[in-house]
Amino acid sequence: MTGLPKSILDDREHLNLESLRDLFTKRILGQPEAIDCLGERVAMIKAGLCDPTRPTGVFLFAGPTGTGKTEIVKALADFVFGSSDRMIRLDMSEFQSPNSSERILGTPEMVADEGLLTSQVRKQPFTVILLDEIEKSNPNIWNLFLQVFDDGRLTDAHGNTADFRHSIIIMTTNLGATIYSDSGIGFNPSASAFSTTAVKQAIDKTLPKELIRRLAQRLYLLRLAHLSFVQELPRDAYLKIEVISKSKRNAEATMKYALTMKEMYLKWAKARRMRFSELLSSGADAGSGNSCRSILAVSGFGAYLILSPESGLHVFELLKAEKTFERHNVSVSVVSQPEIPPLGSETLLTQAEERFRTEEGVTPRIVRYYRSEPSPLVRDTYRKWRTGRIDLVLDGNFDLFGPVLASGS
Repeated sequence: MTGLPKSILDDREHLNLESLRDLFTKRILGQPEAIDCLGERVAMIKAGLCDPTRPTGVFLFAGPTGTGKTEIVKALADFVFGSSDRMIRLDMSEFQSPNSSERILGTPEMVADEGLLTSQVRKQPFTVILLDEIEKSNPNIWNLFLQVFDDGRLTDAHGNTADFRHSIIIMTTNLGATIYSDSGIGFNPSASAFSTTAVKQAIDKTLPKELIRRLAQRLYLLRLAHLSFVQELPRDAYLKIEVISKSKRNAEATMKYALTMKEMYLKWAKARRMRFSELLSSGADAGSGNSCRSILAVSGFGAYLILSPESGLHVFELLKAEKTFERHNVSVSVVSQPEIPPLGSETLLTQAEERFRTEEGVTPRIVRYYRSEPSPLVRDTYRKWRTGRIDLVLDGNFDLFGPVLASGS
């Protein structure tokens, strides 16, 4: 039994977020941000917007001891899975030694696996897992849970695999948190007692950067998914990369940049765990004339919202002489995928080509300039950012610059 309430399972039932927020507020005082965060996640579970290859949710709660972080986890388990008993709590201060992973995965010599986390999750996959004071555990444990966050599964020492995709994982930390005698109630009782900046600095110094990066990436994609859902925007996209060069002399160089663009989007899709397929690839080889065209189908949280600003011309500037550049234009078009899959003899490719015919704009704008010499420079005219890290941009991180990654530009 999943324990999920009818308001989540039944599409005909309405999920009242205000009532859910009131339910949490009665049990937990002074934590409006945490309550809103969990309420949005419940709404995403209801809407079917969770990544089916990963845990239903992964959170990090930071705050002083005694402010109700554990209680909110119990309340979540009670509502989502029907009982506060559907919670597995691990005191991470007990996992400080390098071989602590044996308490999670076991050892080949162990006969019984009772008490192991993998065993408990196999018996009841619909559960909330609390990793209390995650900062006190050994780095080997952090690496273990990074695998869970990414793959949604864990294999024990006996080769038995536990499925974490239906679980909600909540980590807590006291890093940077100090309680004063005049402090109030909740995670953030007062500015003097609890500094958000101090907490962020302590977390950055203590927890592995890879863990923070993955949590930040999940928050980024989930925020976009939630925004797409609220604004009723399409989720999936078709992306076309095209070169039609008038000059045979420049065609070879321009097609090389078109392939660079395609690799950039493929790396982006892999890093964001998007599902993608290459529907068409033509003109990439010698003797194909002056044209080159690729069409990709991309599916995943925020795919259309992230890719739609990429529509337009991407201009590669090649230094030919002092302050003289030869420009190579690569055209990128992005259209939404219909919710209804292709029917009958129609294929994804024919559907995509039809969407491009009906949705493409007339006058392409310049989206981005790329330059490697004399000094690397990328200028984004839509998101209004510039950076010298052309390597990061072409490695698929074009969506993380500007307001999202201002410090890295």
